[in-house]
Amino acid sequence: MLSIRKKFALGFIAFILGILLLTGLAYHVLIKDEVLGIEKNYVKEDLLLLNKYIDLEQENLLSITKDWAAWTDAWLFMQGKNPPFAKNNITAEAFVNNNLSLMAYFDTKGNVVCGYEYDYNSKALTNIDKNFWMPYVEKTIAAGKNAKIINSPSGLTFRKGKPLLLASYPVLKSDYSGEVVGYLLTARLMSNDKIYSIEKLLGLGHLKIREKDRENINNLEDIKVSEEDGIFKITIVKEDFFRQKNIVIEAKKNKKLWSLVQSNVKKIIFLYLSCFIILGFLFYCWINRNIILRIGKIVREINDVKTGIIDEISSDGNDEIGKLSSEINGYIQTIKRNLREIEGSRKIYETIAEKSEAIIILFNTKEEIIFTNTKAKEIIKDENLSKNLLNHLKEIVTINEGEKTFLSDFRLSSDFYISAWIIPVGEDKFLFMAHDISSIKKEKEKLFELASKDSLTSLYNRTYFEASLRKILNSNGQQEQYYLVFIDLDNLKDINDRFGHISGDASIKAVAKSIIKSIGEMDLAARWGGDEFVVIVKGDENRAIYVAESIQKNLNNTENEFLDEFKPTVSIGITKIEKSRNLESIVREADKSAYDAKRDLTEKIKIFRND
Repeated sequence: MLSIRKKFALGFIAFILGILLLTGLAYHVLIKDEVLGIEKNYVKEDLLLLNKYIDLEQENLLSITKDWAAWTDAWLFMQGKNPPFAKNNITAEAFVNNNLSLMAYFDTKGNVVCGYEYDYNSKALTNIDKNFWMPYVEKTIAAGKNAKIINSPSGLTFRKGKPLLLASYPVLKSDYSGEVVGYLLTARLMSNDKIYSIEKLLGLGHLKIREKDRENINNLEDIKVSEEDGIFKITIVKEDFFRQKNIVIEAKKNKKLWSLVQSNVKKIIFLYLSCFIILGFLFYCWINRNIILRIGKIVREINDVKTGIIDEISSDGNDEIGKLSSEINGYIQTIKRNLREIEGSRKIYETIAEKSEAIIILFNTKEEIIFTNTKAKEIIKDENLSKNLLNHLKEIVTINEGEKTFLSDFRLSSDFYISAWIIPVGEDKFLFMAHDISSIKKEKEKLFELASKDSLTSLYNRTYFEASLRKILNSNGQQEQYYLVFIDLDNLKDINDRFGHISGDASIKAVAKSIIKSIGEMDLAARWGGDEFVVIVKGDENRAIYVAESIQKNLNNTENEFLDEFKPTVSIGITKIEKSRNLESIVREADKSAYDAKRDLTEKIKIFRND
């Protein structure tokens, strides 16, 4: 069992752990989630700015494309009326000033009239790659034909793994009038420097733009913010120029606000817990000195009182612990006085028990004998009586479980009976008080013999048989089978007339002996009256037949001192004992079967059949 000091220490540790748990919950549920939520909103704003920046870049490119396409000089050039236009305007300087990677004029049939690509590394104009750009030209022409108003397709695409902004516009006059004589397709490369500038401007990191197949061609643009280890992951999904693939823009941003808050919160929590531990330790020292040590002293002195080293505990102070010491001393004196009284009473009761003729034994639930008086000791000295008595004591412990007082008779030997009161004493002891009732038991057995046995055959009489049969008929058991065997001694009147009644009685006794030899422990035999006997056989029909045959066989082997030249015979009837029938009808059936057997000279055992 834990001491108060250990319990208090464990309680203090549990308190600190509880504070840690609550602090952790507050840290994660209130502070962390709230700060991350605020920072996430800021990131979403940065994400919207990134998306808006790309849209503005696209709008800027489209605006430049409009300026160069809706230009009367270009419109005339596309019709062959202004040849110097290309030489004077489509120059490397124009590409650099407008930050373009591609500028190409083509007619309504898709033929390139004039166009170049600009390589910023070599700073030179090159002819356009028709194999790459032709699908974009075809897309532009198709959009222009199907549109009822001026259509200007634009969007993002990739070339050689690098992202490009594309825009197109029909070639018109400067006032946007006139017939569409061709189209202008422009492109602007999003270089690494450009991407790096965007990262610095928005405070992002690892900005990447990649192409991805669309799972659903009708997907709308999507903006997402997710959390990874210490960073926010930003994802923007936009449609490409052909509206068939997705352009995924990814970036990462450190959790700067959360890192700042986290650093300061940890310091506050450390200071907070340090204060709790220091104050808790000081409180523990005060409790230990003023309460725990004093209570420990009381416990030690109580143990010294138990062993007799001191008579009472010391009482110091006028507080609650001092008053407790005084109360304990009062109880100690009361207990000592009661013990003296109990000891005096014990001696008186032991003297009475020793002088008593009753058998008195005190034992516990472990079957250990605590006290025996002189009469009980005489029984315990006898090995057989002692063994039977101890077995009965075990049964008392098992059955009674110390719950109630009861009276019961016990047989210790063939001719020694006792009647005992079993009285629970406390939680684990029993008081066994018994008297010798052997003479009373013998008288009861004699009376039972006279009331239930036939004096001539020592079999049960008719009254006892009928009571036993009615008990079987009224029982609830459904599985057990019983048969009634009715035995009729043949020619008893002739035996009496020819040889005398002594010979007739001898024949009756011979039949009774044969019956006793033939039945089992679970069977019951009785003399029905005169020359008739009955047996209740426990078992099926085959066993009933076996008992009947055994009776005839044993009777044939029986010697009769009065009838040297005559062997008595019997006729036997058998019927099943069914609980749906009454006693009279069952006996009548068996009697009838015995009568039928008596008339039949060849078959002396008959079984009653309903048919």
